[in-house]
Amino acid sequence: MKTIDNILYDITSKQMVLPEFQREYVWSKEQAKQLLVSLYRGYPVGSLLVWKTEHPPQIKNDAVDRQARGYTSVLLDGQQRVTTLYLFVKDQIPPYYNKDDITHDPRDLHFNLRTEEFRYFQKQLMEANPEWQRVTACLKPNGIDSYDVIDQMEVKDERSLNRTLSKNLRKLQAITNKTFPIQEVGHQATIDEAIDVFDRVNSQGTPLTDAELVLAHIAGKWPNVRQKIKDKQRELQQSDFDFDLDFFTRCMVISVTGSALFKSMTNDIYDRETEESYKKHWGKLIKVINYLIPIAKESGFIDSSDDLRTNNVFIPLIAYLLKHESFPSQQLKNGFLYWLHLAHVWSRYSGQTDQRLDRDVFLATQKTDSIKNLVDELLDMKGRIELKASDLEGRGAGNPLHRLLYIVSKWRKAQDWQNGGSIRDTL
Repeated sequence: MKTIDNILYDITSKQMVLPEFQREYVWSKEQAKQLLVSLYRGYPVGSLLVWKTEHPPQIKNDAVDRQARGYTSVLLDGQQRVTTLYLFVKDQIPPYYNKDDITHDPRDLHFNLRTEEFRYFQKQLMEANPEWQRVTACLKPNGIDSYDVIDQMEVKDERSLNRTLSKNLRKLQAITNKTFPIQEVGHQATIDEAIDVFDRVNSQGTPLTDAELVLAHIAGKWPNVRQKIKDKQRELQQSDFDFDLDFFTRCMVISVTGSALFKSMTNDIYDRETEESYKKHWGKLIKVINYLIPIAKESGFIDSSDDLRTNNVFIPLIAYLLKHESFPSQQLKNGFLYWLHLAHVWSRYSGQTDQRLDRDVFLATQKTDSIKNLVDELLDMKGRIELKASDLEGRGAGNPLHRLLYIVSKWRKAQDWQNGGSIRDTL
């Protein structure tokens, strides 16, 4: 058992660290709020799982003291809770993350000292009401004093109000003295065994996604894989294409197994693959993406991810290119782009996504007449592929047909009526 204060101290001093194979901070602000509510009300919030080792693996943001003697606690389960508490109590980003890694920063959560409510900041409700205070300010040493709050209020019975405010404030501050049960994986465990425990734990309760589990296993052999993906994400964002971790992980699975199913990455494959083999698959994938994006822009008139409702329509093209490296003819290139737009318009991946992606990857890579078979698969699904006027009736800006209309308008060199320039240059 350790108090929250002691756990947060261990993180600050880098005695408790986060392995690179862990996923990022993914909790919503509502989940973060509910953790505080549970702690405040004395509800159980689970335990932590750590791996005690003298030789920690690759650590996120290299936030580890490699010179320290003795065992380091590698956090295998509980990092969403621990990160949330660090944000609230320390009012800082934990050392194993950077600011960009915290996509849903919960630190604008407020606490009502009189009613004991937790709410995120609402200007009209809170700005002129000193009863509402930021949780981070309440938990900060010497941060909030009940008398200071009362001084900002017009009340008749200050003593009675102060008792209420002071009691609730102390109850909130006492959160840091609450304890977490800590379970340990023994120091004799290898990194593969630690990842296996991590996998088993996160396959129960609120599980990691299949993609996150696959990426964790890859990171066990190639610790820098997450950083490589993040670097490529930032690079592609400069070109207005935003591919998430799941997208890159699925592409890696296709490169390794030939299948789009995350479950095709079996224990035999994890045992077989090495850091060098993963690096080769990654290098091949980057070459394919760097080849495909200019084609999407120049020939497909797809200037950004915003032109499509889903990036999944790129997956069969990437699968083909992973096998063949390039489109051997203009006809085949145009055929794949034709199919891509059809798959987007007819929402090929709006349901049964994994199964349909796996089927289309098979058709794109195994059949001699890839385009015909892909289009026939769409035809079987929808019954037709030609567009009718009725398909446009009542459709809004979120519909794939609206996005296709924009793409067609770019292809037809439509002008921006306001400045006379091409809409491709001004929107």
